[in-house]
Amino acid sequence: MNTACKTLALSLSCLLLAACASSGETTLARSSGWERDEAYISAVERLAKENGAQVYWINPPHKRKDD
Repeated sequence: MNTACKTLALSLSCLLLAACASSGETTLARSSGWERDEAYISAVERLAKENGAQVYWINPPHKRKDD
């Protein structure tokens, strides 16, 4: 019985932690004061193309929006 209670408590803890996980949606956080830095992105991609390299943006650069 003691083992069953421990297993149940562990399972419930895992479910609670999974319920609190982030959804991975960052567009709402950045929509207010941030925008993609298109000028920097295009400059880097242009230089990479000239040198025969290819750029894969994992986290594209952002800059503050002008108010």
